[in-house]
Amino acid sequence: LACADCETSVAQHTRTCSKHASLDLRIYCNTCSCAITAATLATHTGHTHVLLSQAASKHAAELMVHADVVAKLQKNLDASVGMLQNHEAQVLEAEKAGKLQIKTHFTHLVNTCRSRQQELTRQLETLRGEKLSMLSHQRLGLQAAAADMRKGVEQARRVARSDDRNSLELVRGFNGLDTALTALLHKDYPLAPHCSGAIAFEAAPDAASLPAQLASHAGVSKKGDGSQT
Repeated sequence: LACADCETSVAQHTRTCSKHASLDLRIYCNTCSCAITAATLATHTGHTHVLLSQAASKHAAELMVHADVVAKLQKNLDASVGMLQNHEAQVLEAEKAGKLQIKTHFTHLVNTCRSRQQELTRQLETLRGEKLSMLSHQRLGLQAAAADMRKGVEQARRVARSDDRNSLELVRGFNGLDTALTALLHKDYPLAPHCSGAIAFEAAPDAASLPAQLASHAGVSKKGDGSQT
């Protein structure tokens, strides 16, 4: 800064006044905050003055103080920036670790569910095989019993329809047919192994009199009375 009365050429880095070429700017007016020459002191009457070198030293000291304060602030800001960068890195690392943990957890969960699914599927397949085997065994048993009934019915009807000349055949076949038909009639046919469900057939109303009728027709008594013709 320069006094208005001493238009200095600071831009050209000169230390002389443009109006007083022979005089250097060696005085600093504290009141006007400008450098002046000795020739202009009269215009700064009542102002405080110091040598320009003293003002420069004072200003330099003040600038160093300000620079130190700003440098400390800058250091604090740099430390804060570093801390924020560390926090940003921690956030990114936490995100990465969280994603990996979630992936691992759900992979384990999926594998556990898949293993359980396979186990339950095997159990169902085993149960299906057991039930089908049981039902097949039951069906074969019932088919065999039905076949026996069919044969017994056919033979019983054939014998029962014989005339008097075949009475001997009727008498001979009666006991076996009576026992077989009675056994088939009163037999329980279980619906499933080791369970109480079963198919049972009730005797016809006149089934009890059938042996007596056959015996009477053949001229013999009931089995076990000790009499025979």
